[in-house]
Amino acid sequence: MRICAENKLESYSARKVLFFEIFDVTVKRYRPFYSLPYSTGGQYKAPVFFELLEEGKLTVLCREALEYRTQSSPFYFYGTYTRLVLVNKYFLLKENGKIEEFISKRNDWYEMMGSKADEVRQYAKSNKLDVNDKYELGQIINYYNSLFR
Repeated sequence: MRICAENKLESYSARKVLFFEIFDVTVKRYRPFYSLPYSTGGQYKAPVFFELLEEGKLTVLCREALEYRTQSSPFYFYGTYTRLVLVNKYFLLKENGKIEEFISKRNDWYEMMGSKADEVRQYAKSNKLDVNDKYELGQIINYYNSLFR
């Protein structure tokens, strides 16, 4: 994280910051970030920044990453090409404080919702919400969580 104050640029790692929030003008919303202990492999956990997407019965965290993706050209004679794209990686914060990466397909989100899945799916359909859009997914999870308040 970098902060510019008085024409001076300062950087802070996840070890030095517990929480920060930014206003993202591209999506016109505040985005809260927390520094949470997470293990990328092995036993050692280190502080990592996560964006809090939704909190409640189902707490969803998110991290952005850059990945190379191979795509087909819209013109059949050009074949395929590789480009760098921004992807969202989702994580679930369990009640015991453990963070697990959620590698999903479209319907996996609904399967996690058990007996509420059909109701939530109907809400998403009637509001034209897509689980592949980060903020629309947030609305879907928010609705699911509201069923337990």
